Amino acid sequence: MNKEDKRLLHEILKIKDKQKKIEELSKLYKQNENDPEIMYWLIKYIGTNPKYRTRAKELMKLLSDKYNPANTNFELGKMEAMDKNYEKAIKYLDEALYYSPNFGGAKLEIAKCYKKVGKEYIAKDYLIDLTRANKDKAAFYELGVIYDNEKKYEKARECYENVLNINGRDTRTLFKLGLLEEKLGNITLAIYYFERALAVNPEDSYTLTELSKCEREIGNYEKAKMYIDKAIKRKPEAVAMLEKGLLCEKLENYDEAYNTYKQSQKIENNSLINLRLALLLKQSKNFDEAKENLAKVLGTDYEVRALYMLSEIYLKENEIEKAKECCNKIENAKSKAGLTHRDYKRILNYIKHKENNQIDSSSVFAKQMLDYNEEEAIRITKDSFHESTDLKNIMNKVKDKLTEDNYFNTMSAEDFYIIELDEPVYDKDGKANNKVLVITLVNSKNIITMAPTYSNNCLLYTSPSPRDISGS
Repeated sequence: MNKEDKRLLHEILKIKDKQKKIEELSKLYKQNENDPEIMYWLIKYIGTNPKYRTRAKELMKLLSDKYNPANTNFELGKMEAMDKNYEKAIKYLDEALYYSPNFGGAKLEIAKCYKKVGKEYIAKDYLIDLTRANKDKAAFYELGVIYDNEKKYEKARECYENVLNINGRDTRTLFKLGLLEEKLGNITLAIYYFERALAVNPEDSYTLTELSKCEREIGNYEKAKMYIDKAIKRKPEAVAMLEKGLLCEKLENYDEAYNTYKQSQKIENNSLINLRLALLLKQSKNFDEAKENLAKVLGTDYEVRALYMLSEIYLKENEIEKAKECCNKIENAKSKAGLTHRDYKRILNYIKHKENNQIDSSSVFAKQMLDYNEEEAIRITKDSFHESTDLKNIMNKVKDKLTEDNYFNTMSAEDFYIIELDEPVYDKDGKANNKVLVITLVNSKNIITMAPTYSNNCLLYTSPSPRDISGS
């Protein structure tokens, strides 16, 4: 290859359009058919297309005897990684490092491959070596992700911050830092990072969704709605639809939450959304549709949670054998993720009581509630209501309603129920509402505590929305 062709090759490699680059490399190769360097670059870019990758790998292997073996093995490793053949990729990348021990790109790629095959402890060695020697931005990021997965959050944060020291506008790192702080409960700091990421990429639906989640967490519902509406308009995916549904539930717009979840089901089948929808339907006593949605969750990571909810419904329908079948499946499940031991024991106890005919509309728990410690109940409840509220009267009405609705069949300690009364109740600021959030403590004192559904002052349960099963 003469000087003019070398100059031309240099110019071609600057072309950003990949297809145009391949076309120009093909023209240059026709004029220099025996030049291994031009052939290398041509095969490299052709290999990024899955349609031609097999042929590209064959040609790259043939070229390895004529051209730089470190580079050719590196490209072969990358192509195998693109095809998810990680073990093969590792062999080629290891060969590249044999010829060029300080090949930073090969160290980064082999670390990614080891991470993919579950050998993060080996990946870390390569990445730590890269960060020490080259202060490599990509290596800091990958190492941060590993530490993040290991729940070594301080080390992860340090790695992510090193990326930002090199490039303060790196959106994926800003997003990762936001997620990290969100996990640690540092919501204000999480918002700070998400907003920085959004400033760089204002249309990213995932950043918009996380911002909505954070603003919802701290009670900025208007901002949360603005972000989630924009996210859904940009990309109506399940993760955004779930967040909108949760926000609607928080605002007690249950009809809108229902419609959001139903709309999301048309886009994709999502287990968490099916669970949320089933929970809304169960609470509104639409058991048939709730069971249909729970059936869609079976066989997924949230199966035990679905089986638990199914067992609750079957108990309400007096289908004891079906409830027992659900419990047997829970018992045999490999993972109990999403279900607490207390919840599971609770259902088993209710099945036992049902089989012994110990629970009816005036159940054991109803009798316990009638003997509750009224003085203690009023003491822990009064701060949620206006000082003029006749709490004894409200509590009696609540007990009557709970008994009338036969809710005790599945009530447990620290359970909750939203009750609609015939008369308004007032929070401590005088705001009127006819709904009361009730929490029961079925223990030695049998305490009841209550709050208006919009109040955040209830001592035992601070969220008026249905119990969160999403982990969000």
